[in-house]
Amino acid sequence: MIVAMRLARFLWEFFKNPGQIGAVATSSKWLAEQMGRHINSKNVAELGGGTGSVTHRILKYLPEDGHLTCLEINPRLCNYLRKIKDDRLEVVNDDAENLGKYLNGSDCVVSCLPLTVFNKTKREKILAASSRAKRFIQFQYSPFLRKELGRHFSRVRTRFVLLNIPCAFVYICSNGANKAHSNSRGLPAN
Repeated sequence: MIVAMRLARFLWEFFKNPGQIGAVATSSKWLAEQMGRHINSKNVAELGGGTGSVTHRILKYLPEDGHLTCLEINPRLCNYLRKIKDDRLEVVNDDAENLGKYLNGSDCVVSCLPLTVFNKTKREKILAASSRAKRFIQFQYSPFLRKELGRHFSRVRTRFVLLNIPCAFVYICSNGANKAHSNSRGLPAN
């Protein structure tokens, strides 16, 4: 019943705001699990919480003394997310472009945003802010983001999730200690 309600809410918002919502269905429990299981942090920022499929999974893996800041641009979806009763969750109605204002020690950023459909400037701003965290977890419906992620993160691993509509790729990205001080070829910055 809860899944059907989430799907109905999600579809309603998709048809009202197709430019804001990047999918026609909520993330499957298998996709949410693949994203949540890579959380290894007390402080997490989530981009595009939608109806909470991934949010619930993040909270499952978040320590009891952890904190999840969820940025969602759609005010109706924010209200939906605020119904999740968990003191560790803070829902913020803002654009992911403003992620830098909310990182506050976040060691991990989890993104459900359709980055490949964003313009290059917006995508670059989101990835640059996300690269300040130790880990970045992103899902997409295509494998075409890997090269761009490699410019921001020293390590990019990919997982494929077949049981999702449509099938999805999960990128698990991390930075080594020297990545912040190197250029795209791994050479020391001037």
